[in-house]
Amino acid sequence: MADGIDGINSAADVGEPPNPSLEDPCGEREAVRRRLLAGRAAGDGAGPAGPDAFDTFLSGRVFMDMIFTGLAGLPPPGTEFVTDGLGSAPGGVANIAIAMSRLGLRVGLAAAFGDDMFGAYLWRALSEQEGVGLGLSRRVIGWPTPVTVSLAYGTDRSLVTYTKPLPIPEDDLVVAAPPARICFIEVDRPVPDWAITMRGRGTTVFSDLGWDPTEAWSTAVLDRLRHVDVFLPNAVEAMAYTRTSSAEEALDALAARVPIVAIKLGGHGAIAADATTGERVTAPALPIHPLDPTGAGDVFAAGFAFGTPAGWPLA
Repeated sequence: MADGIDGINSAADVGEPPNPSLEDPCGEREAVRRRLLAGRAAGDGAGPAGPDAFDTFLSGRVFMDMIFTGLAGLPPPGTEFVTDGLGSAPGGVANIAIAMSRLGLRVGLAAAFGDDMFGAYLWRALSEQEGVGLGLSRRVIGWPTPVTVSLAYGTDRSLVTYTKPLPIPEDDLVVAAPPARICFIEVDRPVPDWAITMRGRGTTVFSDLGWDPTEAWSTAVLDRLRHVDVFLPNAVEAMAYTRTSSAEEALDALAARVPIVAIKLGGHGAIAADATTGERVTAPALPIHPLDPTGAGDVFAAGFAFGTPAGWPLA
């Protein structure tokens, strides 16, 4: 997506939701951004309004991502692969924050940053380069920044992560729930009180979750979904937590708990259900040659969140 704005979708100029397409993504982006900014200033009933309100608020763990691309597969034990593809970027919850900010929305992030070289880089990249608000974030003395190495091959990737326990509770970063139209949380841990408070004020709560390294897939996760409006798991996670054998069965089970569910199917696209409208859709993946799928699910979530307050249909 280019940074320049060439045109505005005419339907959105008169208050109608634009039809999403690939032909004019920048025009649609600007139309939605203007609509949300106007609603924030006027208080249109779609969420908290006011000059200090965020379009999106997130809290979670930020990682230093080191991404190797162009691999034919994983190196067997005792061998070495050489590749000419290497990237570094903020990862974890920062993926969603950056994507939403690049879509033109006002984003706030509460996260912990180490006081090492990686932490300084991540803070500077998010606040100065990506325009993400870090007023509720904190630098933690003596805590090393989490690092993830991603090995991308084919249409998938494998991850190796280094992390140490955070010496302060993550929920302590958010002392008071900020006004925001959307907030993102992860339900693989208890839902924080501030997210429940924000939802009570009209904020739409989006949720994803990370891989369970124990592979126990605790059903406590499903109980937490009562605090969530939109749930965006991938197919493996959805089937594991619901104890089902297909993504379609998992969608049925989750749709009984959450108003809107979209299950990511990787290269096969996504399936989704909206209990509020009765919609149920299947969407194929975009025809692209994948270079690196690291963070693709996070960017999917950002795009989904961008289209929701814009009023786009589920498909």
